Amino acid sequence: MTSLLLLSLAGLIYLFTVTRVWQASRKLAVGMMLFMPTGLYVLARYWNDREIGVRVPLLAAFAMFGVSWVLLAPDLRRLEVYASEADAGAMSPAPKARVADAVDDRLRLSIALAKLPQRGGRVEIEPAKAAIEVPPHFRFVDRAGLLALYAEIGTELEPSSVGWLVHEDVDLGADDAWFVEIEWLGDGYVRENGFAARPSERMLAEAQSAIAQLSARQGEEAQGFSLVRYVEEPAFDVGRDSATWVEELAYAGDAEHRLDCYAAKLGRGGALLFSILEVGMRRQELCLRSVRLAAGRTHFDPGQTYADHSSLFDRKAKYDLAAVVSGAAALREL
Repeated sequence: MTSLLLLSLAGLIYLFTVTRVWQASRKLAVGMMLFMPTGLYVLARYWNDREIGVRVPLLAAFAMFGVSWVLLAPDLRRLEVYASEADAGAMSPAPKARVADAVDDRLRLSIALAKLPQRGGRVEIEPAKAAIEVPPHFRFVDRAGLLALYAEIGTELEPSSVGWLVHEDVDLGADDAWFVEIEWLGDGYVRENGFAARPSERMLAEAQSAIAQLSARQGEEAQGFSLVRYVEEPAFDVGRDSATWVEELAYAGDAEHRLDCYAAKLGRGGALLFSILEVGMRRQELCLRSVRLAAGRTHFDPGQTYADHSSLFDRKAKYDLAAVVSGAAALREL
């Protein structure tokens, strides 16, 4: 969206400059409209002409054209890929239509993202009987907003997802966009079971096994992936009833590894899971701090905390905290 705004503004400034040049030379003005590089000649010719005054607006227009081109380059490369795939399919009746569809999809996604309702302050997470104090510079997108977004792009939202935390500086339409997804695992009391004393090697092996099963279940439609290591080993904060960990993942056919960052906050009736997925290796600190901040700003209602658990009356989840961290708990739902 930023690139399109810059491109539009650059075009308006360029047209304004054409009107100024028209007063001095109609031929050059027409040339500027038909062949943009003519503007470079005009810039050199009238550089010191204060009456025409084209130096500043033309420099601004060319600068904005350059910046917008840089921002648009990733989208153009993707369109080239779509076009090449369309040309490669000899049975495809209309490759140009496929490229146009890709542009339309991108535009619809941008519009849907721009319409997402976002709010700050205290937000209730009703299914979990909890609330989050939205951190400064973040905004909360609730499940209703996400359902509208997912309906627009034709996919289904996970039943466990209750919202996103989005930083105000993040463009959700960008390739490197990130956000904190919040999920409610409301299957009952999740036992800690001496989690802090579990050997890290055992935790890693269990997680690698679970991720391998998940990758295999996704089949050929998804890109295979594997857990390389824990960049931040799973740690449990007894005082806050929360665990944090960061995984380094390798994807088939991709030399660049990525990070998944998690925090889990335990309550009486389940666990809230905070995650940022598939971010670059250089964003480790940002990734970990964000999920930890989200968990730290979330509190269960009175009577619903982890310490309020009743072994006699409360339902227990069929998995423990180690299964949440390893991903074995998620496999149960597939």
